Amino acid sequence: MPTTRPGSSSPWSPVLLLLSLLLAAGVQARAPIQLAQDPTLSPDGKTLVFSWRGDLWVVPSTGGVARQLTQHPGRDTAPSFSPDGRQLAFLSDREPGPQIYLMPAAGGVPERLTAHSEGYSLEGWYPDGTGLLVNAERDYSHYARSGQRFFRVPVTGQAGEQPLFDDYGRTGDLAPD
Repeated sequence: MPTTRPGSSSPWSPVLLLLSLLLAAGVQARAPIQLAQDPTLSPDGKTLVFSWRGDLWVVPSTGGVARQLTQHPGRDTAPSFSPDGRQLAFLSDREPGPQIYLMPAAGGVPERLTAHSEGYSLEGWYPDGTGLLVNAERDYSHYARSGQRFFRVPVTGQAGEQPLFDDYGRTGDLAPD
């Protein structure tokens, strides 16, 4: 019978480690979803997307089993459906500062839309689906005045952020017209 020295590992150690990791992953995949955040309903009302444990998940609004849309060590939050329901914008800290990403609502590879070290907050979509309303800190702020401003970020092309007006603001929304 083979023996091992004290402090040395068995030839079965890597196999046992891999098996325990796979079992732990399977248990986590079947864990009930509790304390989901940032729920958003698709424009047709049939689909719900939410953030849970740093990733985005999708489930029929009538209930059922949730399916994971994103899987990344970064934290994905604040999902928002495009007006036609085909795209999903969200925030992620995959890069320095929360950046805005875009992906197909059915799932797929997210594409980063922004790249500013101070990051963004996502307010919503323009009604025509061509851009996103975002809020970002771009000026020095002090106790009397916030440095947050509103910008438009196009979802196609390389135009970058476009300031909406020369003043400060914190939260906003766009009228349908």
